[in-house]
Formats: sequence, C-alpha cells, structure tokens
Amino acid sequence: MSLTRCKIGVFAGAILVALPCYAEERVCPQADPDFVIRKTESWYDLEYKGSQIHRIEPAQLNDLFGGKTPTTDCDVGLSSREIMGIVVGWKKDLLIAFGILRDQQGKPVRIDMLSFSPHAGAFDSITLNGQTEIVMRYGALATRICWNKDWKQRWEFSNQQTSQDPEACGTMQGPFGASQYLIPVP
Repeated sequence: MSLTRCKIGVFAGAILVALPCYAEERVCPQADPDFVIRKTESWYDLEYKGSQIHRIEPAQLNDLFGGKTPTTDCDVGLSSREIMGIVVGWKKDLLIAFGILRDQQGKPVRIDMLSFSPHAGAFDSITLNGQTEIVMRYGALATRICWNKDWKQRWEFSNQQTSQDPEACGTMQGPFGASQYLIPVP
C-alpha cells in the first residue's frame, strides 16, 4: 500500500514538474470590495463578486503594450466606489478606466469602459481627484476626465489639454480619439 502511494506521489510530482510555468497572477482589490482586477502577463480580468465581467485578451494586451511584457503591478490610488483605472502601454501612456453605473439600491448594473491615450508620451502623474475624476499630466499638457457628471452616465473630458490645471469637464469628445463602451454586470 505504501509503495502504491509512493508511486502516485512520484507520478503527481512528475506531472507538476511537466506543467508549463505561467506568469504570476496579481489580484488588485478595488475600493468597492465586490470588484477585483486580476492581472497576469497574458490577460487582465475585471471581476464582480468572483465572476469575470470583462477580460483583456492576450492579443489586446499585446497591442496595448506594443509587444512588450505587460505589467502585473496594481494601480494603487486609481480606485473609488465609482471608478477604477488601469495604466497600460509599455510607455505607461494609456489609461483604461471603468465607471460604475448603479441602480437605486446601489447595485452595479453596467460598467462604462474608457480607453484613452494622450499620444504625448508617458504620464507624468495620474491621480484620482475625489470619487469621480481622474487628472493626468503628461509633458506640458494635462487632462481632466470625469465620470457620470450631471448623471449623464458617460465619461467627459476637460475642453483644453494645454495647461497644468485643466478646465472642468465639459465635452464627451475625448482628445486623441478616446473610446468608451458599456459592459453589463450580471
């Protein structure tokens, strides 16, 4: 009997040794504890209560990082109860942000995903301003991005990208072709 267990143990050990080694998975908790962003070098997941609601697939991640190795670090300080942000790009020059749409009881029903790149190099800084604004600075430019301003349930942008203190948000037309789309929360 002990010989059989030993053979099974050796066999199981051989299988584990033969399995490919995958990149480290990083779990990034968010300000709303029901949300988590999971990252590996192959994919990024947005999860709600343990269920995946959005995945950035390997091909997309490869494009976002220009063929370089994607980062698995957590983006500390870019999460509130209303928004979550991820800085991507091998130059750290792209932002993916998720705005949370909630019903009257506060339960998330949809996520508005924003993809934005200022095309002016790496972010010098990117900070959360309150619960619903992100301010990013890059070179001599700065942009303010606001979530759900005036209950429009969309991302809005400052009108000018030319000063270090960006204007208030006033347009849904993001500079440099920002895009956004809705993701249902089951």
